[in-house]
Amino acid sequence: FTGPSRLPPGGTALGIFGPPEDEGQLATFRFRCFCVLESRAFQLFIAGAILASCVHLILDSPLIDPDSALKEGLRNLNLIILAIFMLEMVLKMVVYGFLWLEEAYMRDSWNILDFTIVVTSLIDVIAEENPALRSLRAFRVLRTLRPLRFLRQFEELKLVVDSLVASALPVAYLFVILLVVYAIFGIIFVALYKGALNGCQGQAIESLFAGRNGTVYHSLLQHPRAWNSLNEAEQALFGPDAVFADDVSHFGTDVPSCSAWAREDLDDEPTSRVMCNCMDGSWERIVEQNFDALHHALLTLFEMSSTEGWADVMFAAADSTGIDMEPIRDHNKLAYVLFIAFMFVGAGFAVNLFVGVIYGAFCRKREESEGSQFLTSHQKQWVDTMTITSKFTPKVKFQVPKGGSAL
Repeated sequence: FTGPSRLPPGGTALGIFGPPEDEGQLATFRFRCFCVLESRAFQLFIAGAILASCVHLILDSPLIDPDSALKEGLRNLNLIILAIFMLEMVLKMVVYGFLWLEEAYMRDSWNILDFTIVVTSLIDVIAEENPALRSLRAFRVLRTLRPLRFLRQFEELKLVVDSLVASALPVAYLFVILLVVYAIFGIIFVALYKGALNGCQGQAIESLFAGRNGTVYHSLLQHPRAWNSLNEAEQALFGPDAVFADDVSHFGTDVPSCSAWAREDLDDEPTSRVMCNCMDGSWERIVEQNFDALHHALLTLFEMSSTEGWADVMFAAADSTGIDMEPIRDHNKLAYVLFIAFMFVGAGFAVNLFVGVIYGAFCRKREESEGSQFLTSHQKQWVDTMTITSKFTPKVKFQVPKGGSAL
């Protein structure tokens, strides 16, 4: 293979491997290890090992017969992959040192990931051979991090991951701000729609509304009236001869046969929930989401911010008439304004903020990866000046001929 494309690191690695300018055998060995690491062939070899480890993760399963040839082959493949990864780790420690040098192995986040994968894989192999250490096999779950090593082989993918890591702290600050905004909206929604996204449902109600007195039942469900304000025909619908009389608390026709209504003050208007109970209906949620408590509201708002089913929640809120009251179509049109305002802030604006923060980190990382880290500020300024100058296109200046022959 050809020589390395950059200079080897200086300093003394692991306390014994000197810098390249030394003439000792250990320094020469370190330089040769550096050449191996920088060679394209070795990098392709490591990429193949990473690919093989991914295939191993796909094929490995706890359902495979431990005595089968497939299991034995996977076990041997795992040992080979582990040996290759350990070889790479040792070579890097020899070249860059372990911790104290400026470019030390453990000072790079990707190397820390590699080190974690190798150590946990080694623990898994040892625990598999020793029954007394079977409890340590829980570390094998970290083997799922192996595919992340592929990202290191491709600079663009590595740049994306580095950008995500660099944007973690700004995203955390942004998350706190948005959590406060969501909490404000959540408090508003709880105050307006707590217990209001429910309605009377069930097969019995549908059959009742489809019957001869369906209009009367539907009107009384949406606009309940006190028992003493009903006429005789309406009271008869809830009397002892009603199809849904529960025979629990009726005394003649002076009180409703429904026990839930009979417990109420007959001069007060019952709720739609009481009427639903008296009609053998089921008082259930109109939608799965609700604003009955702040944590429920936050969960609903988070789901809405993904634009998944938010319109159904908005329509349910617009139809709501109050706690334990039957919804009425478009009863509260102000809900449309409130929900659209949240979607603008919580879905559109918030998502763009996150994208902006991550994109900003990506641009900064890309600028750093374009070679500026190997140049001084004056050198980078000179390169930028030459780049701009090279884009200039001079204009041709024609000289006017001298003499009377010019036209």
